[in-house]
Amino acid sequence: MQGSFHPDYSRVARLFESLLPNGEPGGAALTVMHEGEVVVDVSGGTRDDSGAPFTPDTLALSFSTTKGVA
Repeated sequence: MQGSFHPDYSRVARLFESLLPNGEPGGAALTVMHEGEVVVDVSGGTRDDSGAPFTPDTLALSFSTTKGVA
């Protein structure tokens, strides 16, 4: 896992890290804001079969992300 997080949100960052694939292709990024401040900004895993790292700039598909807002 790479990135940064506020110490008060270390449990969120560690939970995210535990959900990353271990030794298999796949990755993710997570940003959490609280009262206008970024408190978690992390990413990890791989973006392809060659093992290139998943970074905050890696493009990813999102499905059904507006249902909660609607």
